Amino acid sequence: MKIACIVVLLLEGMVTFAQKQTFDLIRYTPPAGWEVEKSESIIKYTGSQTGTQDYCHWIIYKAVSASADGKTNFDAAWHELIANTLSVTNLPQMQPAVTDQGWQTHSGFATFSDNGFNTVALLITISGENQMQNLVMITNSQRFGIATQQFTESIDMIRPARTILETHEPTFRSEPSVNTTPESTRAEVWMNMQPTSTSVKAKFYTVYPNGDYYPHMPLEGLLHFSKATHNNDSWGKFTMQGSEGSFESKYETIAVKKISPTLMEKKGYALKFYKCTSVDGLTLEGAWSYIAGWSKDPSYSQPGCKPVIYFKKDGSFDDRGIFVTNTTMPNQYPERAPGTGTYEILNFTLILNYRDGRTVYKPFSGAADKNPAKDNEGLYIGTNPFYKK
Repeated sequence: MKIACIVVLLLEGMVTFAQKQTFDLIRYTPPAGWEVEKSESIIKYTGSQTGTQDYCHWIIYKAVSASADGKTNFDAAWHELIANTLSVTNLPQMQPAVTDQGWQTHSGFATFSDNGFNTVALLITISGENQMQNLVMITNSQRFGIATQQFTESIDMIRPARTILETHEPTFRSEPSVNTTPESTRAEVWMNMQPTSTSVKAKFYTVYPNGDYYPHMPLEGLLHFSKATHNNDSWGKFTMQGSEGSFESKYETIAVKKISPTLMEKKGYALKFYKCTSVDGLTLEGAWSYIAGWSKDPSYSQPGCKPVIYFKKDGSFDDRGIFVTNTTMPNQYPERAPGTGTYEILNFTLILNYRDGRTVYKPFSGAADKNPAKDNEGLYIGTNPFYKK
């Protein structure tokens, strides 16, 4: 798979490259001599220039469950990895999508200021088999142009995408959804706050009664999620003996100590694990947005497309544009357009039944171990924090 370098940079000097490596779904050639940081979920390469503050980061994220639509996956990844993590407010400048061997590639970039330097953030999202793998570049210098171009051109997939046949339920329901997962096999959701380069971000762990755990919150919630339908090597085992336990998988080993039924200590870290409260049958009253401090800005209360959603206790909602990527063109992508309808919350899944026939599923939880029926100033929708007005 050839991915064109979409950031126009001055190409300076020659770059020596190492042998090809693989990480999850992709194969690539990293620049030799760059610093490398690895964890169970990312690989980060950093290039720098002695005597300057110039830098270039390439961050490769582990593949996660995703929708079948590559653009939808890109938009979700941009919101989480670029807009939220880096506080980038500019919309991405999109490049032509590419499909190769069944894999869809969407890419876009935006500029922002980092410590006074004009900086570029680039996101590449590769989608297929109901998964996506993301790559992020952050640089404040043109001197890494050759490295960037050669790196992107080296990326290919370890195999062609398999065709996945999906059965779709009706997109609109006149009757309430039913949680078909037996109570005895339903998962717990644990939230662990983890530091990023600029802030602290929630990471979710889905833990089943038999000890199987998935180190993410699925992008469409838990209502239709199981190991049988989403089996990949991200899964691991959670064990607990007395108050001592661990999460162990191919990519991580995390030792924990249970403090209470809803609290675990991550050994060696100050940030803890919190058991999320069940949200089955929850109804809400109020308005929420992923923009922190939005309630102080009167423009968000004005008519038009806004990143705000209103919920009512009667089970109705008014989505003013929380999934829209460009508020000046709210209907650019019909599947993300604003609308009204009815909602349900089951098994950590928010189900939005739009009046135009769409049904959207998003993961949903309260903040940490708070009960959102009583404390909903902060909620998590799509694993992103939403703030109440």
